[in-house]
Amino acid sequence: MATSMNTSRANLLSDARAYGAHLAEMLAASHFSAEEKQAWAELVPLMTPTQLGKFDALLQDDMQAEVRTELEDLFVTIKAALHQRDLSLVAIQEQAHQDFDAVEKELEQLSK
Repeated sequence: MATSMNTSRANLLSDARAYGAHLAEMLAASHFSAEEKQAWAELVPLMTPTQLGKFDALLQDDMQAEVRTELEDLFVTIKAALHQRDLSLVAIQEQAHQDFDAVEKELEQLSK
């Protein structure tokens, strides 16, 4: 029985450490300033399980918002690059038409 309790306690401590590491990684990656991160880190050991769950959800929301913002920025960058490519293609096509017209005129003059 004592071994079972020791195993349960060890598992509980292992799970708590893993959850703490998870929260620390999320907090480190969050948008919060260094001072805010430090304040949160100091509060975490004092939080109840319910508060920890809410803090975890807050960090996950922050990460999703950060990813969403990065994706939106990436979309704008890609859209601008595609627009620039389209403008370049139009310019290349126009130059090709002008070159073709010039060659056509030269051939007409040679055939006279």
